[in-house]
Amino acid sequence: MKKILTAVLSLALLSLQFMMPVCAEEKNTPTIEDFVTAITEEAEKYGLEAWVNDYNALGEVTEEKIDSAVKLIKDFGETIHTESREPEYFNGNMITSLQASVSRTRSGYFDITAAPSGAATIKVDINATINTSNNSVTNVNSKSAYQSGVAFFFTSWTTKSITTYRNNPTTGYVKAVVKGDARFDFGYMTVSKPNITGSCVIDFR
Repeated sequence: MKKILTAVLSLALLSLQFMMPVCAEEKNTPTIEDFVTAITEEAEKYGLEAWVNDYNALGEVTEEKIDSAVKLIKDFGETIHTESREPEYFNGNMITSLQASVSRTRSGYFDITAAPSGAATIKVDINATINTSNNSVTNVNSKSAYQSGVAFFFTSWTTKSITTYRNNPTTGYVKAVVKGDARFDFGYMTVSKPNITGSCVIDFR
């Protein structure tokens, strides 16, 4: 009887030895929840938002996919910035008119860039009134900002605010400071930068 009991216990222990590595392997297999948690936490470090936009395209979650997504967000967060373009030169003449004032619409631009290869141009349209006696900008009548031209991995732009400064940096110019949300799609993942700020100077002379 003792021999039989000993044999049974030995088999039971042997079975546990084979089962334990399998259980450990199953426990360490990453899940979709692990992926979402990893990209969300990494995005928060840089004031970003990130989410899965296509779970079918994501497919099976692996440690390599998680590491790759986290690195992409890190590179994006460390490099995203805006750069103003030089004001467009319309003509070299000051305004000449029999009217005391004239209104016109002109545009400026700034670029958003971020690794890896994310890029978009934001166009700012301003309608302003100009005093023809001294070419100063007396009023900003309307303003808008939107994506225009070539973009890479860019999904959408949402304008939050546009602040304008008349006769800045000098008479006849308007400086526009724009805040908005920029979204970029990288395969099955979207990365968004809320409240990114860009600016441009527009020549109304």
